[in-house]
Amino acid sequence: MKSLQKYFGGMILSLLEIFVGVLLLINPFEFTSGIIMVLGAILLFVGLICLFRYFREEAGKAALEQNMFKALIALSVGGFCVLGNGFIVEISAFLAFVYGAIMLVTGFSKVQKTVDMLRLKKTKWYFTAISAGITVVCAVLILFNASTAAEWIFKFIGITLIVEAVIDAIAVLFGGKDKVEEPVGEETEKTEEPNE
Repeated sequence: MKSLQKYFGGMILSLLEIFVGVLLLINPFEFTSGIIMVLGAILLFVGLICLFRYFREEAGKAALEQNMFKALIALSVGGFCVLGNGFIVEISAFLAFVYGAIMLVTGFSKVQKTVDMLRLKKTKWYFTAISAGITVVCAVLILFNASTAAEWIFKFIGITLIVEAVIDAIAVLFGGKDKVEEPVGEETEKTEEPNE
């Protein structure tokens, strides 16, 4: 049951990556603008909840949880995302750099997964290794070319998302079927209870 949930979770994530990649290819700036607006609205909502919780709780507990501070941060960032949306899109090269950094971290996590699969003696580890390699290479390319035309960067991000998602989907389809192999020659020792 757990492996089935992991399988469907991986496939849904891959489909979402493909969807985002296609949207970035079709209209990168409007899609980015929409994402920023949605993020801003979520942060505003979170800020209002934190503010409500701050005034509802007892003074001592409220001081410890610092919900007023969290509310001010969330409301400020959320308001900036909603009201300063045009400015954020204008600095899209910076956003591409941030995305490249996030993508690099994702690539490193896939490297970890590849090594884990090798150590667990899974035979289909190379699918994850290919995905990790492509993610890291694409992330490096984005990081070192973030100052070029922003539209091309976002289109490149869209292409890399689609390619990465397709490879991830293949890794989910073929990589999760192996069972962990027991090391040959090792037997589990049974502990016998002393006779009384």
